[in-house]
Order: sequence, then structure tokens, then C-alpha cells
Amino acid sequence: MLKELKVRNFALIDSADITFRNNFVVITGETGAGKSILLDALSIALGKKADNSAVLDKTKKSIVEAVFDIGHLDLQFFFDANELDYQNETVLRREISADGKSRAFINDTPVSLSVLKSLGDSLIDIHSQHQNLIIHSTPFRYNFVDALADCLNDRLSYAQLFKKYQKEKKELEEWIVRQNSAQKEIDYYQYILKELQDADIRAGELQQIEDELYQLQNAENIIQQLTTVINALIDADINAIQFIHQAKNALHSISKYHPKYEELSERLQTVAIEIKDIAEEAGNLLANIDIHPEKVQLLTERLDTINKLLKKHGVKTDTELLQIQTETEEKLSQYQNIDDIIVEKKQVVQQLEKQILQQAQNISEKRKSAQHKIEKECIGI
Repeated sequence: MLKELKVRNFALIDSADITFRNNFVVITGETGAGKSILLDALSIALGKKADNSAVLDKTKKSIVEAVFDIGHLDLQFFFDANELDYQNETVLRREISADGKSRAFINDTPVSLSVLKSLGDSLIDIHSQHQNLIIHSTPFRYNFVDALADCLNDRLSYAQLFKKYQKEKKELEEWIVRQNSAQKEIDYYQYILKELQDADIRAGELQQIEDELYQLQNAENIIQQLTTVINALIDADINAIQFIHQAKNALHSISKYHPKYEELSERLQTVAIEIKDIAEEAGNLLANIDIHPEKVQLLTERLDTINKLLKKHGVKTDTELLQIQTETEEKLSQYQNIDDIIVEKKQVVQQLEKQILQQAQNISEKRKSAQHKIEKECIGI
């Protein structure tokens, strides 16, 4: 039932809000009062074609909005089929710009004009001079028959099932297309994977190689400086340990004069022990340094290999390269399973086709069974 009609900037109407009460409503007026304009505005809201001649003020849009109570019309199937939010109080709106372009809305959701018109045909029947009755409309006849045959809910189930069927069939077609072009992609991913597997990259390897190369490339300077440290601490004829022992012994010799002297002597002993530890650790580091040009070359080549892969794949770390390797393996696994996926999808589509045909058969039988009832009712009229 039409509850309200709002008209803005349409034809001769600047603004009008009309509320319709229950039961029978009559609008009267002299010729030119605007009765036909209201009917045209309602037709626009229901999906009739429009142009900019309907726009009163060309600097603004023309807006027509119709509010309907549809709770008793069993239109849930229509909203589900068109992915719209169902509301008992539904609003149909048209907006027409000065250039003649229009937009359609159902409950504030943009829709195509054909969807708006389809719903409008289910909501209201306009009988005007020289206009055919809606009974000549195929959708109206189907709705009329299905209402008498009590299969509107069956139509809703069929629409939902058919929508699912279309989705599954589309996915099947996409998998088949993917299968047809899969070999080229499989060859590509296999090449990428082999290249990464042959490189045998380990997490953290890049930083390790860079650190080791830096050490080897500066080995001569490191050896020289570590040798200087060891000599200064313990190996030279005059070294730090000798001076510390000399100072320690001097303090010990006067410790009988004050306890603080002995405390300082003991602290120097601790320092001597620490210096020996430092010298020993420096010696170990020195012993582990080898100057091998061959190793430098091997590490440089390994670093070049990793850097080329980093540049090729547009990443910065070896961890990211390992992630690409894992993702490539997963993609290849999907392609290897593509035949199984297609077989499974075909089975789903075939099962849905059977269900759709069965549902369609049920609806057809109900419609045929209602035929005699319709004939009887018409004859009775």
C-alpha cells in the first residue's frame, strides 16, 4: 500500500508531501491543478523513464520518493534475489539531474532502473486513459497465478537455489579457464621454485655473509691491531702487566702503614687478572683469523647470487625470499590439485541442476493445478 509520496523540484511542483490513509483515497481538482503531475511523479518513482524536462529548477536535482507498506505482499524472494535489504516499509526513490541522467534507489541502495521497475510493477497498478491494464504484464500474471497456486515461497527457494547454481557454475568456468592457461603458469612457477631451491638460502645467511666478508676484507688491519693489543698488554719487553705488578708490589710494601694501601694493591691484582683475560681472548681471536682469497671469492659469489634474487623479486631480506619460495610451492600445489577441484565443482553444479529442475517441476505442477481454479473464478465473475 502506498503510504507517502514526496515530490521535490518536479514539473510544476517545487515541493509536496502527500500522506495516504488506509482504505480509499480520492484526489480531485480542476484541470491544470496537478493531478496528472502527481501520477507522473509516482510513475517516475516506480521506474518510468525520465528526462530533464521534468526538472523544474535546472540548478537542482528533481527527487521523487514513494513509501510503501509491503509486509503483506510476500516479496522477500525479490529482495533476496537482488541482494537488497528487506523492510516492511520500503522506500523507492528517483533522482533526476538537469542533464537528464537519473539514479534509482530501493531503501537507499542504488539499483538499476529495471530492478526498480520490476519491484514497482509488484506494488501498484496504474490505470490511466489509453494505458493498457497491468494484467497484460507477464510478471503480474506470474505473481497472480503463483499467489493462487500457493507457490510464492517455492519461487523464493528456487531463486535462492538458482543464485547458488549461477555462483558455482561461474566458479567452475573460472577454474576451467585457469586450467587451460595453467601450464604456462606452472612452468613459470616451477622455474622460480627451482631457482630458489638451487640457491638453498638460509634465514639470516645474508647478514652472516656480509659480516664474514667484512672481517676477511679487513683481516690484515685486524691482525695488526690485535697484535699491538697483545704486545701492549703482555708480550712486549715493557708491557702493561709489568707496570701493574710493579705498582701492586709498591702498594703492598707500605700496606703496614694503612689498610687502604693493601686494598688498592688487591684491586690492582684484579686489574692484572682482567688484562690477562683480555690478552688471552684477543689471542684467540687472532688465531682464528685466516687470510684466504679463495674464501673471499666464494663468499662474494654467494652474496652476488642472493643479491640478484633479492633484486629480481623486489625484496630486501633473505627471509622474504624464503617466504616467496613457500608461496610458490603453495601455488604449484593448487595447480596440481586443479583437476580434482574441477571434478568436485562439476559434481556440485550437476547436483544443483537436478535440484533446480525438480523445484521448477514442482512449481509448474502447482501452477497447472491452479489453472482450473482460476478458470472457475473468472467464469464466476
